[in-house]
Amino acid sequence: MKKIEAVIKPFKLDEVRESLTALGCSGLTVTDVPIPEVRPGQVRIRVAAVPVHASDLHTIRGRYGFTPEFPTVPGIESVGVIDELGS
Repeated sequence: MKKIEAVIKPFKLDEVRESLTALGCSGLTVTDVPIPEVRPGQVRIRVAAVPVHASDLHTIRGRYGFTPEFPTVPGIESVGVIDELGS
């Protein structure tokens, strides 16, 4: 198997908050969440980057077919590495 390496700039929460405000999402908050335990048959991924898509914003605003229960963690894509395998 070929090893693939990537360099990803770490983000700062203040920069994320400023970007969301610039996009008109000032009602959103950015916060840390507890690291989940890995159960059998699961993997945990250490997320390195997550884009904010227009579909995320539409979903949060209830304009994309459904309105999620809040609080929610939006996102349809992410980049990361497997952190732990469930046994």
